[in-house]
Amino acid sequence: MRGMGMSPHDGGVDGDDPVKLAFGICLDEQRGEDLLPGAVGGPRFARWAADGTFERLLAAAQRLSGRAVRRVSHDLHGPVASRGNNPAPFGVGDLRAEEGKLSGLKLFRTDRTNSGMTEVVPRLAEIEADVQGLVEAHMETLLGVRFLASEYGTGPVHGGRIDSLGLDENGSPVIVEYKRGVDAGVISQGLFYLAWLMDHRAEFEHLVRDRLGATAASQILWSGPRLICIAGDFTRYDVHAVREHQRSIDLVRYRLFDSDLLGLETVASVSGGMQVARRARRQPVALTATDAQGAAMMELAGAVDEVLLGLGDGVNRVERKTYWAYQRLRNFACVCPPQRSKLLVYLKIDPKDVDLVPGFTRDVSGLGHHGTGDLEVQLRKSRDLERAQDLFRASYAAA
Repeated sequence: MRGMGMSPHDGGVDGDDPVKLAFGICLDEQRGEDLLPGAVGGPRFARWAADGTFERLLAAAQRLSGRAVRRVSHDLHGPVASRGNNPAPFGVGDLRAEEGKLSGLKLFRTDRTNSGMTEVVPRLAEIEADVQGLVEAHMETLLGVRFLASEYGTGPVHGGRIDSLGLDENGSPVIVEYKRGVDAGVISQGLFYLAWLMDHRAEFEHLVRDRLGATAASQILWSGPRLICIAGDFTRYDVHAVREHQRSIDLVRYRLFDSDLLGLETVASVSGGMQVARRARRQPVALTATDAQGAAMMELAGAVDEVLLGLGDGVNRVERKTYWAYQRLRNFACVCPPQRSKLLVYLKIDPKDVDLVPGFTRDVSGLGHHGTGDLEVQLRKSRDLERAQDLFRASYAAA
């Protein structure tokens, strides 16, 4: 573990402002999380380490300098981070602003007795295994992924261990990798394991058969394997990198609030070759229209596709033979191929929270159908699509 570079006249970190202290780090190409916890003593520093303050500052420094902080001047009036031959100057104010971006979500607890409000301060996990254990215990609820295995060995040749393996709602294989804080290698590590997975399909199918049954194993969607990276934060270079790979990758930021709350935020979501450009979204489900009514349904299907993809930048479409799934980490809508007179859309909304209208919305809880979701929406005309858009947005927000 590396120590901190400090001036000979420095009175010790316990008297420093945490932002100023961040400028005094000498990481020698070590990542910020290598310093924490326990690199330097003192009750205040321990507090910064425990609530994630200092690690967020290190992440901010990475963003501002364009790389992992390697060498930072301890002159608080003119700190400069080194980035090769192109120095990138930035100051205390810049770092404070960047740190604020990382902790923009505020959570408050109401005090009904005293009519007051108490902020619930976000924090990072003590160790990476805490995040992994929490997600694995509730993976289907949190990610829409059925848990298969933890710390799965890749054999002596690859010599690695996949943090978590799972199967999502659409049958896509899923690898989940965790990092306590910021780690520049999380995406590369995940892609390494994803390549291993594609070369060991029979082994994965055997695992699915053992855990979920023969039906699930026979329906694995090998055209859309996914990588989900869950970490304390990501740099802008991470976000750019995932868009350069022809793979389905989700970057998810986590925060713990108090002792019983977990927050997950999708930072970036890319579906590789399945992503659809906005200008080419009107691509109806593959179906031959033989009459005017069939053509109208094709047009309606194209309009629904455009609306669902347009709900947010992080929406991905997964194509299966019997339905198209629209997901934001988890499915929020499934569209079946158009019938002669109607188009069926299934949403992740509790039907009990909706005023059901015969011929338009239906509770299908417990009923078999293609795709996922308990609320069926029946679309026959373009005006039905207008009526359904509030339901689409509600399901998207819930995901």
